[in-house]
Amino acid sequence: ENGYLGGIVGVSEMTNGNLLVSNMSKSIVFELDKETKKIVWSYGTFGVSGSGENQLDHPWYAVEAPDGDILICDRDNQRLIKVRKSDKSIVWSFTSSDAVSKLGESNFYVHFVEVQPDGHYLVACGTYVAQFDPASKAMDWKITGFSSARCARRIWNTLPSYEGWILVADFDSSKSCIYVYNADRVLQWTIGQEGYPGCSPGFLNSPEYFDFASSLSVIVAEHGWAREVSFVATIEEGFRYGAGHYLYSQDIGRGYAEGCGVDIACCIKLRNGNFLFSDFYGQLIEIKPIKYQADLRPQNFRCQIAKDLVTTGDEQYS
Repeated sequence: ENGYLGGIVGVSEMTNGNLLVSNMSKSIVFELDKETKKIVWSYGTFGVSGSGENQLDHPWYAVEAPDGDILICDRDNQRLIKVRKSDKSIVWSFTSSDAVSKLGESNFYVHFVEVQPDGHYLVACGTYVAQFDPASKAMDWKITGFSSARCARRIWNTLPSYEGWILVADFDSSKSCIYVYNADRVLQWTIGQEGYPGCSPGFLNSPEYFDFASSLSVIVAEHGWAREVSFVATIEEGFRYGAGHYLYSQDIGRGYAEGCGVDIACCIKLRNGNFLFSDFYGQLIEIKPIKYQADLRPQNFRCQIAKDLVTTGDEQYS
């Protein structure tokens, strides 16, 4: 199924261990079986952008809802839809007209959704992030002033002192930060230097996506590489950037083998503790996080379909 991996911008892990993959450039979301590397379910018509039956327009992210349905961020259609897996019917939607009436926003370019413990939805929509009740569509709150908010997550059940805190990644070069808010939505500090993209310690280079790597850190996709950074700062410091193990350095992350790793759009922590990265140009790769970058090697799963080729193994790259 050549071409299904090129254009990936979002990946999430399902309860059955499969991967839910969003291909923006081909306007399709599909479930990939990690063991067989076969597509077992999909929504959208491959290569066709639209708003009709079984059509999407540049879907950015999809995640399995607690009831087993699939939530899809259909960005360019400005809608968040919930699709029943069994018959691919849309059972719920939140559209740009809902954004006007419920959120007070003129657009709904939704890039990301996270289901909260109470069932409410947290969404990142470019210029704002918001949380709302899907039943009534009533807004809980929103934060504005972003240029390109691509990902937003909240801290639950890991750090009592940070319970309910909100992290937002702004991709735009005028921001290029992850903003850290407390539960009352008051900005506490930033990861990165606002308006100064960079790869040196203390800077982020247009963060596209992040996931919690531990109770104190996030793994961040910065296109040319991904790295683990601390998001915890003391009141005295106000800001602290803690570099963890650099999972992709400039040597490894920018075209280290067969052209892979050149444009990392998404990174997630799997339930097995490993990190999974998506390369916009056609590869998913799972890495076991280890301390030294010289010891990096793919673990358990590697899937590349950019050249009608699927490879597996634990090849080591230098």
